[in-house]
Amino acid sequence: MLAAVGLVVGTLLVDFPVAVAVTLSLVLICSWSATIAPPRR
Repeated sequence: MLAAVGLVVGTLLVDFPVAVAVTLSLVLICSWSATIAPPRR
């Protein structure tokens, strides 16, 4: 478990710009989807 966490942290540190870009893209997609199709209650 710790090894997997370390591997993920190391990958994020190496590919930090890519991780930031992916995170921003996911946030934009989620917000856009929520705007286009609001969740039903």
